[in-house]
Amino acid sequence: MSSDDLDYLKSSVVGFGRIDAAADAFHGKPDNPHYSVTETIWFEVLVPDANLVAHFYIYTRPNLGICAAGAWMWKGFAPTPFQMDHFNYQAALPAPLVEGNMVSVPQIGLQVTVIEPLKKLKFSYRPANSDTYAEITATAALPPVMRSTEKHFNQFMRYQGEIVLNGEKIPVDSISIRDRSWHEPRVEDTMSAPITSWISGITPDASTAFNLVGHDDPSKGAEWAGVYPITPEKALYDGWYYKDGELLKVVSMSKRSQRDPANHMAPREVHAEFVDAGGGKHEVHGRPVAASWMSNWPNIHVWLPLMEWELDGQKAQGDCQEYCWPDYARRYFR
Repeated sequence: MSSDDLDYLKSSVVGFGRIDAAADAFHGKPDNPHYSVTETIWFEVLVPDANLVAHFYIYTRPNLGICAAGAWMWKGFAPTPFQMDHFNYQAALPAPLVEGNMVSVPQIGLQVTVIEPLKKLKFSYRPANSDTYAEITATAALPPVMRSTEKHFNQFMRYQGEIVLNGEKIPVDSISIRDRSWHEPRVEDTMSAPITSWISGITPDASTAFNLVGHDDPSKGAEWAGVYPITPEKALYDGWYYKDGELLKVVSMSKRSQRDPANHMAPREVHAEFVDAGGGKHEVHGRPVAASWMSNWPNIHVWLPLMEWELDGQKAQGDCQEYCWPDYARRYFR
């Protein structure tokens, strides 16, 4: 399969989708009968003062009646998932339990409660027989951003609470992103495509934020240029820019990443220039200060770094998820 099949990462460069409180409800079985239709609930908690990254994830296949779910957390750089400070992800579990405004996966001890849709949620993670757990409240730092498909939104949240990591208490009071998607097919076939990046960042005062999805620009020296049929014009899948209350689509992007071929092409430096729908030109540059990787399913390899960004001269923090498939890995991993 080619990158043309990555529809769940793409959106029109014109406009946003409508959003209301129902977006935060669990959507369950769709009209689409395809086996790979997926619903996800994902929270990314970044604690820069502790150099900590923590992910909490429910990945449901409603037409199959199953889910994968878990949490993974690490400080600094972890070479493999098994070397993270905590890794607990199970791939074949019963469908989540839904009770009113609460969704839970008791097999891994994860519970999510919507207190006020799109504004306030709580989640707890208490796995059995573990000295790692979390109790977090997530309050909207920015409004949610709905893709034009109206089946996927992301939102910067202020996370407050506590993570206990192998017995160490770590207070949480920081801003990072969350993501919800539903009712779109998401096949696990291996793709013939270069690394696809999903990057986001926000300034400390939450006045400015961005999200970019797509490939590096092959005209800027990408290692795969000439191998995969991606043109500079097709490198952008989706993106938005927020500044002082105004939300704008990103209409073009030129991105270049430096990666380490001796370490699964780990991102080492990312630079992107992009243009918003109002004609504003922006530049973001960043390096990871903590990173590890995991596979949400066997045919994908995903880097998950905590990034320190400079966005139009302002400091920002966020992430740079890098999705990689076996065809690319065979060509470029050493």
